[in-house]
Amino acid sequence: RAGVLGVQELDLLTDGVFDLIYSNLGALNCVPDLRLASGQCARLLRPGGQLVFSVTGRTCPWEFAYFSIRGDRSGARRRSSPDAVPVGLAGQTVWTTYFNPGEFFTRFSKEFRLTSYRSLALTLPPPYLIGIYRRLGPVGPLLDRFDSVFGRLPGLRNLGDHFLETCISTVVWI
Repeated sequence: RAGVLGVQELDLLTDGVFDLIYSNLGALNCVPDLRLASGQCARLLRPGGQLVFSVTGRTCPWEFAYFSIRGDRSGARRRSSPDAVPVGLAGQTVWTTYFNPGEFFTRFSKEFRLTSYRSLALTLPPPYLIGIYRRLGPVGPLLDRFDSVFGRLPGLRNLGDHFLETCISTVVWI
């Protein structure tokens, strides 16, 4: 069984146990209480079930360079705030908190064990800079291959537009 549900609605699920919960595109960056979300995910996953999420990272070299070159110091530094910041998205304001992989996982560490993480869009520009990617021509696919390799390396995997974490539920039901 599969479904689409906001993390703030997980308490609506009262029946069923899941093997996998997946969150993509930084949706968890907008959740005010990740500890509560972690508990809800643990409640819904079978012991040993997986939690996989992509989260918008704190350090994106492409974004920093892009805004710095344009002279937009605020844009270049917006991910460095430890607090939620307003981000424009589709004509709306979305309050977003940026994380590095370790500080994000801390919110889930009571109920989950981190099994892997990697950077996404480390060597590639973030999706909103698709115009830059198109102008790169044949270099773009090469950067994509580099991303697959370098995004897994210690140190470098903490950088990039997003990071992908996979966790296993450590909760034992009695």
